[in-house]
Amino acid sequence: MIVADDLGYPYAGFMGDTLVQTPNLDKLANMGTVFRNGMVTQAHCAPSLRTMVTGLHSARYDFVSEQLQEEKRGELTQGLSQEDSLIWEREFPWRAMPYFKTIPEFLAEKGYASFQGGKWWEFSYQNGGFTHGMSTGWTREDRKDPDFFVYLMGNEGLKLGRKTNQPVFDFIEEQKENPFFLWWAPDLPHWPFNAPDKYYDIYKDRDIAESAKKYYANVTWFDDALGEVTDYFEEKGLMENTLFIYVNDNGWDQAPNAEYRYDSALWHHGGPKGKGSYYDMTYRTPLIFTWKGTIPAGRYKDELASSMDLLPTILDYAGMEKPDYLRGISLKSNIAGTTGQSYDQIVGNVTQLYYAVRGKVKPENPGPFDLEVIEGYWVRTPEYHYIWDVTNDEELLFDMEKDPYNNNNIAHSNQELISTFKPKITEWRNDIYREIDRTTLDLE
Repeated sequence: MIVADDLGYPYAGFMGDTLVQTPNLDKLANMGTVFRNGMVTQAHCAPSLRTMVTGLHSARYDFVSEQLQEEKRGELTQGLSQEDSLIWEREFPWRAMPYFKTIPEFLAEKGYASFQGGKWWEFSYQNGGFTHGMSTGWTREDRKDPDFFVYLMGNEGLKLGRKTNQPVFDFIEEQKENPFFLWWAPDLPHWPFNAPDKYYDIYKDRDIAESAKKYYANVTWFDDALGEVTDYFEEKGLMENTLFIYVNDNGWDQAPNAEYRYDSALWHHGGPKGKGSYYDMTYRTPLIFTWKGTIPAGRYKDELASSMDLLPTILDYAGMEKPDYLRGISLKSNIAGTTGQSYDQIVGNVTQLYYAVRGKVKPENPGPFDLEVIEGYWVRTPEYHYIWDVTNDEELLFDMEKDPYNNNNIAHSNQELISTFKPKITEWRNDIYREIDRTTLDLE
């Protein structure tokens, strides 16, 4: 499972870009089947990754996690000092994962070993049910480190791709005779945009913005790190026995001539339609499925798909039943070219991050994780991207065929169409915020 970090969907050769160089991603795509219109569930990394590993919509995961925090508080804070109780409250979101069933735990039932490398917010790889991994959590002393945010994001795991792939190769060498699941999620092309010169030099003489040169160089750095891994699989003769899946965690906006270095919000999160916004570019990711000799090669599909579909698809390929609580669908039949389930629309919510980063709401003295809660939703159909910003009383509608980059709001002239979206949002909310059913596998 290849998880890119902040790789906007337009910036790859297989998606039609002629400037950004991604030969290894292009090769993987052309060897397999690509869903051009995949959608993630959130506009930033941690909740988006939680969907990928648990199959739950990020809003559902948050709701269940909050209920668990209320339920477990008395039991798990009993006897703690006031300071430790505050730490428990603050860190529960990054330690809640053991209450949820994950891809590694499902596959363990079939004898799979599993490896975590790269971005990982859930304290340690063990918290996600991985048997092996790079992210090992933090200590009381680590919390005092000025760079503690690095520990939250995955600490040692963040060396993957940027510095080394060796832990991956060691794991494969150990497990190559056994079934295994690999979570390869390097912190790329994520900021800091400090790609080695050999990648920057590809773009330095182009007539484009400096921020574009820096970002595109990081994209190519990611691609080169991926090529090192796929080359290893080829050398070891594992391509015909491995399913490769590619997904990006959230969108990014970096047009060639847009300069963002002098605006910290845009420099760290992409342009106005990038990470943390509510446009199509924020949530859209291609999904690649490649299995040499098994999955059709060179097929590009335009139907909607969701990152919630990754776990059901993996279970289907592994010959396992999908639990009823998972709302995603298996894409296996669609990949094979036979008739499968598909979406008329995908619904999601907008988080508080949008308002902090994009300046829509400015809470008084906000901390990095203490942002004002807002209400907003989006609906994506094959033809339209609709946004309902409840907090700011704003509606936006974009024609995805005529206006894929969402520049022309046509909401005012399409109120009848918009009226059909709001009931879908109500249905979605009722499902997301339903009571936790302990007779299902919502919780282990």
